Amino acid sequence: MNIANATNSTAEVEKLEFPMNIIMFFWRMFVQLLWTGGFMVVFSVVSTYFKQNSMLYVPCVPNANYKYPSSMPPGYRHPGESGLIYEDVNIMTKDKIKLHGWWVKAGTNPKLFRTVIFFHENAGNIGTRIPNLEILVKRLQCNVFIVAYRGYSYSEGEPDEAGLELDADATFDHVISREDVDPGRVFVFGRSLGGAVSIQLAEKKSNQMKGVIVENSFTSIGEMVDHLMPMVAPFKKYIQKIFWPSIDRIG
Repeated sequence: MNIANATNSTAEVEKLEFPMNIIMFFWRMFVQLLWTGGFMVVFSVVSTYFKQNSMLYVPCVPNANYKYPSSMPPGYRHPGESGLIYEDVNIMTKDKIKLHGWWVKAGTNPKLFRTVIFFHENAGNIGTRIPNLEILVKRLQCNVFIVAYRGYSYSEGEPDEAGLELDADATFDHVISREDVDPGRVFVFGRSLGGAVSIQLAEKKSNQMKGVIVENSFTSIGEMVDHLMPMVAPFKKYIQKIFWPSIDRIG
């Protein structure tokens, strides 16, 4: 009887140890995943805080060898390669940053045509927009003034939200003051990031422009973070330094 009881007790202990081993295994896995996930969240939050500008503003695509239009393939170096009449233009901003742009004319007397100020996307130099300029000039019969934001192409400085707002102000003031532009027929066009730049400009100067065209833009950087960086989103109010609140400006 004693031997049988001992055997039964040993079997019962083994039955208890088996599920406990499984439980401990999954517990250790859970703790490891928790630590790994926590590290990933912390890393993402810290990286986003320090690298916000470089994450949004990307002057060189696909790499630094393509910062300037002159380094692009034929057809993307300057508008003249597409048979467009253009001038290289330099503009000085209020904070003394020199910007470079192209004044592309729809005809020999550009004052007879509408003018579009083109604010480009967040990535790449202005040479990549030459096909778009060609459409606006040749099909729609518009003059186009395109400017490279600070830090892009041949423009000086480093890009940030406040700086791009100054770039937009300087560009608009330059265009409407040109003798070869009809200031009553000036439109502002913005694509992607350029849409946010255009909207903030229109908030201040809408009575001086004929219209605003926004293509493929976003409501705000905060909402972009919610959709694209869910791990960072809960911390954005503590770390966010770029806003571009277009939806608030429109509303």
